Amino acid sequence: ELEEDKIIYSIDINKCRKNILYYGKFDYCVFTVFDKVDEFKGGRIHPGLYYVETDNYFPLRGNGWYYHNMICYCLENNIINLDNIKYIIKSSLTIKKNYYNKFIDYCYNNIKDYSKLAINSMIGNFKPNLNKREKWISKTFSSNSCEAFNTYLSYNGCFINVMNINNTRYYHTFEKVYNTNLENQSPIYNQILQQEQIELHKLEQLIKAHKGVILDYNTDAINCVFEGDKIPFELVDEIQLNGH
Repeated sequence: ELEEDKIIYSIDINKCRKNILYYGKFDYCVFTVFDKVDEFKGGRIHPGLYYVETDNYFPLRGNGWYYHNMICYCLENNIINLDNIKYIIKSSLTIKKNYYNKFIDYCYNNIKDYSKLAINSMIGNFKPNLNKREKWISKTFSSNSCEAFNTYLSYNGCFINVMNINNTRYYHTFEKVYNTNLENQSPIYNQILQQEQIELHKLEQLIKAHKGVILDYNTDAINCVFEGDKIPFELVDEIQLNGH
């Protein structure tokens, strides 16, 4: 029987990002200017970023930097070992894992229908937008066109404004630059997204343990088929997997 002839089940993780933030087991990193890259020499996994060399692409994404929650999960599940970890940026400070719980409780108690939207919007805004603080900086103001053109070629995103003053042509060059705050919440955002990959990997393992065939992945959901076109899980209210 072809897979396209079977019933396709789409299983997603209920309130994924909200539950990660509310029930998370790991504190969140707060980096400072004193934190630096060090060679990883083994030992206990501290809050921070770890550079891993691996050919695993789920839940990891190959070689790259990963937060301590992902490192602990991959070590516990034999996806990587300590030898795969090459560098560490240990976080000087942390935010407690339950820091946002009072806000989440407030949303559910007071804005009910919009609570999920409010929480997901907050998490989305943890990611900084570099483009929203663009500005132009004056580089040269000269009647010498060669000097102006040399400046134009020296900087990215540069342009020349030409003007005539008292019968003399002047060239004003500007460079486009982007500013962002040194302080931002992107480590929290990135750690939540990596935990989302972990939860999706757990769901994958659950489906495979029940002889499911996975068709595709979509952020916090998996489309799959099962033998006999019957989902092998007990459902609560026809939508919730009992005990999972």
